[in-house]
Amino acid sequence: MGAMTCMPSRWWKAARHANPLTLLPGNMPINVHIERLLVSGTEFVACYADLNNFKAFNDHYGYWRGDGLIRIAAELLSQNADPVHDFVGHIGGDDFIVLFQSEDWEGRCRHIVDEFSRQAAAMHDEAGSRSKTAMA
Repeated sequence: MGAMTCMPSRWWKAARHANPLTLLPGNMPINVHIERLLVSGTEFVACYADLNNFKAFNDHYGYWRGDGLIRIAAELLSQNADPVHDFVGHIGGDDFIVLFQSEDWEGRCRHIVDEFSRQAAAMHDEAGSRSKTAMA
């Protein structure tokens, strides 16, 4: 017989509103976090990330490789956001948002874009060189 564990309800709520591909918070937690920041008067910078030419990439290489590109974006955004000050959310598809409270947000964004471009280029083969994917 298997063991059963109880998980706190906050974990279930978080999981219920997470994007299943990236496990990042989805639209409801994004909206709640933005509202909290606005009500509190806290300064923040909202960065919207969209993968350029993603549909063409996905159509050419297929969903499996397209999902890999989305996971790369999610990992880079998460790794370069300060877990104490910043919030990373997955709006859906190839769209993400980062709510930065870190003062060095511009440098973080530049690094994310540069690193994503490098990693995305490695996912293209010669047959796919006609549609490059980048983060904007």
